Amino acid sequence: MRKVFVDTGVWYALKNKNDPNHSAAAAFFRSLPETGTICYTSDYVIDEAITLARVRLNNHQVAASLAQELFSEQAAK
Repeated sequence: MRKVFVDTGVWYALKNKNDPNHSAAAAFFRSLPETGTICYTSDYVIDEAITLARVRLNNHQVAASLAQELFSEQAAK
């Protein structure tokens, strides 16, 4: 079993379809079940990712959706 720390940029790229790394982030999360990889992050990263999504995308709904997914552990599904 491999453990991977997921930082802010990955969460942001996953939510921003215009981000140059969006496809790679989405592919990474899709591959998790096959690879048996476990992802983890920190409360600081969660805060930063939500704030980044809110400010850069200027979209409260996307930020709220990300928050809900991260706090319910559904972000990668």
